[in-house]
Amino acid sequence: MQTTMILLQKIAEMFLLMAAGFVLFRKGLLGEQGTADIGRLLTLAVIPVILINSLWADRTAEKTAVLVQSAVASALLMALSVAAAVLIFPKDGVSCFGAAFSNAGFIGIPLVQSVLGGDAAFLISAMIVMIGLLQYTVGLVMITGDKGTMKLKAVLKNPVVLSVALGTALYAANIPKPALAASVFSTVGSLNTPLAMLLLGAYLAKTDLKKVFAVRSSYTVSLVRLLLIPLAGALLLRALPLGSSELKLALFITSACPAGSLGAIFAQQYGKDYEKATGQVCISTVLCMASIPLMAALCGGLLQA
Repeated sequence: MQTTMILLQKIAEMFLLMAAGFVLFRKGLLGEQGTADIGRLLTLAVIPVILINSLWADRTAEKTAVLVQSAVASALLMALSVAAAVLIFPKDGVSCFGAAFSNAGFIGIPLVQSVLGGDAAFLISAMIVMIGLLQYTVGLVMITGDKGTMKLKAVLKNPVVLSVALGTALYAANIPKPALAASVFSTVGSLNTPLAMLLLGAYLAKTDLKKVFAVRSSYTVSLVRLLLIPLAGALLLRALPLGSSELKLALFITSACPAGSLGAIFAQQYGKDYEKATGQVCISTVLCMASIPLMAALCGGLLQA
């Protein structure tokens, strides 16, 4: 119950910030260039800093075990998510992408931190990297139907992947983190929630709301992304003979997040149905305000070790 209440409070805060982004864009106080700049700031600086800060910790056998357990559990969860999306949307690449990949960075990180503390991004760093890796490989094939679009070079240059590699190196080398670095990183990381939600609100403001909310397939994608996959994920995590309740809860919250915005970017880039992809991101983001606390209340007991 406590977890559900924390999530409700955090999601209410995020919803208000998203509403502010919507109003700012519609009133012309936040424009196309501004949203592009915010997106770059988040992906190139804020999220990488959060991941480096969470991984740059004193190396212990316990923390190393947690990283390994997180990587194993994340791989299994992503295999489940991708398999479910492919089975349910075999001929609709845009919907398949939207169902398979959650918005772990913009929404997953702040929710996990609100429930488990500021350093909890450590628990889901492997999941975030795995999502990025699969989006630029399997995800591109989903969107385009062409295996030749897989971009391994793009994956290796991805700021999230690079930041986790740097953070893991700092952890492996057991280099002490100066107090000043910890303070600066913490301050930069605190920008994630307000900037991400303002950006998502602006994305929603760009759309024709009547048209977006009239597309029935977007609700089917939201049902799979927000309810079916998290429920299956909770059952999988329950069955796994590894990982603490805290780790399983962090991964569950990440798996319950809405569709990632990269699907809309890829759809536009490769000439697919950009409006449908954008609608799936927007609708699932709005609906997650209710679905994530609901799923946490329903499935929380399954995740107890």
